[in-house]
Amino acid sequence: MALFENYSFTLTTVSPLRVGSGEKLDGKQYYMTGDKKKILILDQRKLIDLLVRKGKLDDYTDQIQQGVTLEQFFQQNSRVFSPGEIEQAALYSLPVSNQLEGRYLHLFRKDCGGQPYIPGSSLKGAIVTALFAVYYEEIFAEQYRNNYEEAIRQLVRSYRQDGRAEFTEQQWGRLDRALLRAMKILVPDLSDKNASPEQKRVINLLRAIRISDSEPVDRNRLAACCKADAYIEPRRSRYGAQMNENNPGILHESLIPGTEVRFRLSIDCGCLARFREGMTAAQCVEWIRDALNTFREQQDFYFTDLFFAEDKRDTSAPQRDRVLADRVERGDHFYFGAGTGFVNKTLVYPILAAKEGDDVLDHAIGFIAGLLDKQFWGDKHRNDVDLRVSPHKLKCVYYNDQRYLMGHCLFAIEPERAARKLR
Repeated sequence: MALFENYSFTLTTVSPLRVGSGEKLDGKQYYMTGDKKKILILDQRKLIDLLVRKGKLDDYTDQIQQGVTLEQFFQQNSRVFSPGEIEQAALYSLPVSNQLEGRYLHLFRKDCGGQPYIPGSSLKGAIVTALFAVYYEEIFAEQYRNNYEEAIRQLVRSYRQDGRAEFTEQQWGRLDRALLRAMKILVPDLSDKNASPEQKRVINLLRAIRISDSEPVDRNRLAACCKADAYIEPRRSRYGAQMNENNPGILHESLIPGTEVRFRLSIDCGCLARFREGMTAAQCVEWIRDALNTFREQQDFYFTDLFFAEDKRDTSAPQRDRVLADRVERGDHFYFGAGTGFVNKTLVYPILAAKEGDDVLDHAIGFIAGLLDKQFWGDKHRNDVDLRVSPHKLKCVYYNDQRYLMGHCLFAIEPERAARKLR
């Protein structure tokens, strides 16, 4: 048996996909062209050379310090700087949509050559979360499942069902620590030398799945996309209800729909055998495929679909196909990357709600609403209990004047030799 079996993991974006670098630019650091169709990310060395040649370096420094944006500065000096000269000072440009509004541009992760890429750790994190949610009983021993579920129930009971209990800062500190401890019951530290045999099984599964960083992606596949939060108010007023929207003034540098991103997925057969004797790499890959699809279905069932009409004949209520452009007719697909929302990152809904039904779901909504309200008090998450969905906003993004859910991707997993033949 081979020590490693290698596969090609290819994702294809259905909607804009963002993996953030942690960097953000404001209007003093990027330039919007006069026709509003492009953002220029300026090369600072070229910009300084241009300002020096035109004798405008001191004016530029003074005005930027006063809060003037690059767009305003070049507009005020339109007789001095031609559009061509400004464009020549750009490191690269981003196409934008007519829906573009915003103050900050959050940048995509890039390699040392300035090309966008996705770290393998980001994709592995999404895969592991999906595996834990979908193969919960197969991965974790009953003792650890019971301990985790009881820890979560204790947190849920910390709130009355209406989610309006008041907590002091000291109590919330204890609650945060309790939530972290609950997760550690399921997810052991890979370096923990005192892990139990059952925890070591889980560690071996985590070690068995190895994902490379993606191949670099052409920078021309990036665009500036406007973030938008969509919601229905009130949630249960189906007849005549409209999808409302809030623009928080944020732009995301994102991979545009139709972009292919390739990774190598390697299965360490030795570690896999220590997780489950006799399990093959092909079976592990099938687990991954099924988990990503099923976790996406769970997110839709417990969250996304609650924003839209259950009855397609109710034409007065919001319909997903009319509100969102990311439609997938067939194939494997999942939600991935930054901005996909709270439900994509938590195991509370798929594990407890699916296990014990709507009553637990109601309690979970109350708990999650209270937790989010404490962290993001300006967003009125306490009202989520009455809306019967939490969080109460869909994280969306605009591209070419169409609204999408963030990070909706098709994916394909193929043996590496077969993938080479296809290319």
